[in-house]
Amino acid sequence: GQGNPLTTAYELSLSTDGFATIFSTPVPFVPSSTATTAVVSGLSSGTTYQFRVRSRNGDGVLTAYANVVTTPTLPGAVLGLSTSAVAETSLQWTWAASAGPAVSLYRAYRAATGALIAETLVPSLSELGLSSNTAYGLMVSAVDASGEGALTSGVTVYTLAAAPTGLAAASVSSTAVSLNWSGQGNPGTTPYELSLSTDDFATVVSTPVPFVPPSTAVSALATGLGSGTTYQFRVRSRNGDGVLTAYANIVTTPTLPGAVLGLSTSAV
Repeated sequence: GQGNPLTTAYELSLSTDGFATIFSTPVPFVPSSTATTAVVSGLSSGTTYQFRVRSRNGDGVLTAYANVVTTPTLPGAVLGLSTSAVAETSLQWTWAASAGPAVSLYRAYRAATGALIAETLVPSLSELGLSSNTAYGLMVSAVDASGEGALTSGVTVYTLAAAPTGLAAASVSSTAVSLNWSGQGNPGTTPYELSLSTDDFATVVSTPVPFVPPSTAVSALATGLGSGTTYQFRVRSRNGDGVLTAYANIVTTPTLPGAVLGLSTSAV
C-alpha cells in the first residue's frame, strides 16, 4: 500500500490480452476494498492472465496502475486418455488438448508405479519395444509455467498377443492327434484355442481346446477322433483384453486306420 492509510481503496483488474480489449475487475472500488491482498476465483485452467492494481484517494483521484503481473493458472485435468492403435510391441496413446491454452508439455507416468516415462509437446505418445500380451497402464498430466496439473486416472490396456506359428502334428493314432506350436514369445499366461474340422472349416468345426477354461500350454492332445479320417487343425491366441490373433497354419492329417473287423473264410 506504499504507506497509504488503511482506509485507502484498491481496484484489481485482469485481462487475457494484455488489457488491449479484454479485461474485467474482480476487485472494484465499489464496494470499497481496502485490503492489499485478493483472491481471484472463477478463472479458466491453463490460461494466461494479466493482473494490475491501482488505488484512489478520498476525493476519487486515481493513481497509476502498479506493474502488470502475468501468470498462467495451473492446467486442468487431461481428458480422453485412450489408445488409438495397439500392436504386439507398441501402443499409441492419445488424449484431448483440454487442459488449457497455456499448456507447454505433457508428462506421462506408468500407472502401476507412478514412474515418469516420457514428456511430450503434443497430446499423444508412442510406446515402442513392448512385450506382447502385456498390460501397460498410463497416467498423464499437463504442465505450464505455473506448474503441473492433476494426473488422469490410470488407463491400462494389453498389447496384442503374437499369433502362434509352426503348428504341427507330433504323433497320430487311430483316435487321437498330438499337436504342438510356437507361442512366438507370448508370456506364459497367454491362452490358446485349438479347433478342428473335417471339411476345411467350411461348416464342420469343433473346439477340443477352448479359451474357457483357459489353456496356456503350447501343445494339445485331440482325442475321441474317428479312425482313418482326415482332420484339419488350427490354433490361435488372444490377449488379456480378449483381442484374438490370426490362426496359425492349418495342419491336415488323417488318423490311423482302425482295426480290420470280420476276418473269416468264405470258402474252404
